[in-house]
Amino acid sequence: TRLQPIGRGVSLKSRLAATLGIAAIAFCAQASSAFATQYFVNGVPGLDTNDCLHATGVPPAGPCQTISQALSNAQTNPGADEVLVADGTYTQSLVVSDGTLLRALDATDPKPVINNGATVAAAVAIMGTGGTVQGFEIRSGHEPVLVNGPGAVTGNDFPTTTAPANNRDVAVLA
Repeated sequence: TRLQPIGRGVSLKSRLAATLGIAAIAFCAQASSAFATQYFVNGVPGLDTNDCLHATGVPPAGPCQTISQALSNAQTNPGADEVLVADGTYTQSLVVSDGTLLRALDATDPKPVINNGATVAAAVAIMGTGGTVQGFEIRSGHEPVLVNGPGAVTGNDFPTTTAPANNRDVAVLA
């Protein structure tokens, strides 16, 4: 068998179709493996006994009430997961890891608020194998976000009436 050089005996139309086909397959494979599972959080109708796998539903299907419960569910599932959070105020401290994307469902104002109110701990910590926090208003009496591993903090607001304990919104340790 003899290989034909590109351009000899193969029409431009055939080459373009083959290239687009390969690109489409690669895109679909990448899109389907981007996140293993999506978890939903909605503080008002949500329950932490729900499966968190549905944005709405009748218990036990439906969103979680707290972000920490959805993150906990995500950590028991292999692969990078996405936790989508509805508007509201979530009073808790969070740890994001294992490549998880913690993202606001609607990043327009008003954004979902994470407020731990603590003076000695970050509201959100990105730890271990990392994660991403995107589209929130994050408040804390200490550093709002602590990054100690690979991670990203994008599209968040850090409104404060007083400076955080260490005069920074994001502390990067790694």
